[in-house]
Amino acid sequence: MTYTEMTTPTKHPRDHILKKQYRTRVTLTHKLFELITQLSGNAYGRKRRNRSHHPAIMLRCLLIISLLNSISGHLPDGFTKYPEDSVVTTGQSIDLECMLKRPTDYSLRITVRFLSNMTDKFLNSREVNGQGHYKVATKKKTRVLTILKVNEDTEGDYRCIGVDIVSDEDLVGPYRKLRIAKPPGIQHEDTMTVVESRSLNLSVSFTGLPLPNVTLYRNGTMEAFIPNIDTLQYLLPHVTRSDAGLYTVIASNMAGEAKSEFQVIVRYKPRIMTESTPRKHKISSNVSFSCDVDSNPRSSFKWLHNKTELSSHPNLYSLLNNGQLIVHNIRYNHTGTYTCKASNELGEDRKDFKLIVQVPPGAPGKPKVESYTRTTVQLKWEKGFDGHADITGYRLEYQNETNSWKRFTALRIPTSTTFTVNNLRPNGPYRFRLRAVTSVGHSQWSEPSEEIMTHPLAPLKPLQRGLRNINATSFDVYWNVSNRIMD
Repeated sequence: MTYTEMTTPTKHPRDHILKKQYRTRVTLTHKLFELITQLSGNAYGRKRRNRSHHPAIMLRCLLIISLLNSISGHLPDGFTKYPEDSVVTTGQSIDLECMLKRPTDYSLRITVRFLSNMTDKFLNSREVNGQGHYKVATKKKTRVLTILKVNEDTEGDYRCIGVDIVSDEDLVGPYRKLRIAKPPGIQHEDTMTVVESRSLNLSVSFTGLPLPNVTLYRNGTMEAFIPNIDTLQYLLPHVTRSDAGLYTVIASNMAGEAKSEFQVIVRYKPRIMTESTPRKHKISSNVSFSCDVDSNPRSSFKWLHNKTELSSHPNLYSLLNNGQLIVHNIRYNHTGTYTCKASNELGEDRKDFKLIVQVPPGAPGKPKVESYTRTTVQLKWEKGFDGHADITGYRLEYQNETNSWKRFTALRIPTSTTFTVNNLRPNGPYRFRLRAVTSVGHSQWSEPSEEIMTHPLAPLKPLQRGLRNINATSFDVYWNVSNRIMD
């Protein structure tokens, strides 16, 4: 008898074999269910006399389970050993084993369909050993094909055939695939762009045999690990600015590892990051406002002063491209609200900055004399405009009969609006005026107070007083003068 090889590579006997295995598996499963039901009924039912059948029933169950296990391993009919689909690396050695249930009645052969030219060929010891890639041997009724060094020439579909040496019936096994592992490949867009708050599906395709295990990193932090995939669909349902950055994909299998990177760009409207706090600056100084913005794409800027748009002007305003505003040589009318407006094609943001220009203080109110004695005067006045700076004190001057204003030396008046002047001359005329002092400067002199006259000195107290030269019509009174003033 001769064996005729299959000449049509696309026709495989595996389909009808698997159908037959399926039908057998269903039949055995039903039989196993019946036996288990019977065993359960005997264990819990009333017919205790049937318990003697338990060992036989359990033995039949075990036999059926063994048959199901053999079928689930896709062993073809007539074989007790058969190769599985395999993926190996180049240069690796592999054994393909076949064993028939009745090896004495059959001649066991192995055939291969080479992927290189899609031709079928029997492999026997003489032919195989001559090629230098194969070795065929028989070990305990098992036909073993050893591929010494897997390469592209040995890649293909292998199957075992049992040829009946008596009858003309063959046992033909299904093809098993032997493939060379291929290192992973990665395909994706170099840049993925999305608008903030929208969704983004990161789509990455992979090649390789076997399918690679994939790890996804975002800015160095692992985001996902998915084993054995050909396409990664990673959904970002509500994109935020933090989702932007460098994404790294690493794919690995038994043949190697591949690494690729791509950028995710998130587009969003401006957000002004600079803190807004009121600012005080002295008159005639230069003031700079920064408007730091986070936006993509880049923002354009406008500045407004009290809702009026500003433009660059020599010696007044400088508007820079980075959003900075410089106000030169500020005056009091520069006090107010400066608004930074940043905008791009996705929207805008604005923030107010308050500027307070510090100027010299205004003159205090006219001093009022609350009370006075021979040597003291109690003054009180109203506080004037402080020029947006803290008043650090007051300076006081007085005017007497000379009509010239004189400053009290070494006299420091605190920030309160009352003060007692000491060490004045008794029975003397006085008028007073004062000015406020701040870190910016001092005010004009206040309006002078009304003139007052300090109390005069009292007479001296007499001592050793008495009478002398007393007669019927007269007498003399005498006394001595002391240093003490009468109370």
